Amino acid sequence: PIPCVPCLLRLGVPHAALGALVGISALVGVAGSLAYPVLRRRIGIERTGLIGMFLLITCSSLAVISAFLPGSPMDLSYLSHGGSTNILDQQVNSTTEVEVTSERNWTEPEFWLSYASVLVFLTGIILARFGLWVVDLTVNQLLQEKVEEDVRGVVNGVQDSLNNTLDLLKCVLVIILPAQETFALLIFASFISINFGWFMYAMYSRSQRGHLFHFCRLVSVILPETPNQKRKEKQEEPINSEETMKMVRDMEDKLYV
Repeated sequence: PIPCVPCLLRLGVPHAALGALVGISALVGVAGSLAYPVLRRRIGIERTGLIGMFLLITCSSLAVISAFLPGSPMDLSYLSHGGSTNILDQQVNSTTEVEVTSERNWTEPEFWLSYASVLVFLTGIILARFGLWVVDLTVNQLLQEKVEEDVRGVVNGVQDSLNNTLDLLKCVLVIILPAQETFALLIFASFISINFGWFMYAMYSRSQRGHLFHFCRLVSVILPETPNQKRKEKQEEPINSEETMKMVRDMEDKLYV
């Protein structure tokens, strides 16, 4: 996840509201951790990871959509103009904008339009905590069950090193793109990394189960009168008891020869 607290404060989110939203996101994560054992018992560990990834990507897509909504500070022309030298001026302007928008009444439509991007962004990252915790617990459980004990320490060490490397890369990107006009680029990079993680897990799930989803069952539920089902019904014919006894005798003769 990208560090979004400074950008949210620049966009006018109060400190108290931000603290309350952090608590709500923690509760959503706890709900995901509580739902994990139930999902695992019902559908299995591989399918649980797929569902967690689906929820994570679906909710994170709201953050991508928020970059194009009214009130979004995204301005990619900022990079071409070399506006990094005017960061102090932009901070002063952002504080004055916060003071002006704080005087608006929340019943006015302009108030919600000015905060539409922030509201959608916060909704997406808060709801994504549910799928994130489900995926995290799934991956940790798979490492404990599928990896042999003598190499488990090596695998965990490599995983921790990759996590720290990508965390360092995240900090470098924030240093390179510190302005709120380029915050959308950090959102896009985070969303791409999540989709790459889903792709890698989907490849693993397919190698273990032989498929990702039961598309045949899905089609049979949506379209019960499919040609394939009719063909199966025609092929199902009752077996004659005399033929069955004859087959049993032939097998007994072959076994006792």
